[in-house]
Amino acid sequence: MASGIPVVASNVGANSTVVSDGNDGFLVDNNDEWIHRLSKLIESSELRRKIGSAGRKRIEKDFSVEAWGKRFDSILLNEVR
Repeated sequence: MASGIPVVASNVGANSTVVSDGNDGFLVDNNDEWIHRLSKLIESSELRRKIGSAGRKRIEKDFSVEAWGKRFDSILLNEVR
């Protein structure tokens, strides 16, 4: 996601909290869904760009060093007060 490449991931563990299915990536539960979602991405360059861009934005917003740095600073400042 951070590289802007569309993501298809198994719907397990942290994947299901990081990927918002259909918005910034695809979550799949079985082999048929893997084939369907990958086929959609292969067939549509517009969908690849849309999903890839949304995934990149999601990572920047919620998981980047900058995003976590702000959270960490906030935690430290609250502990000091």
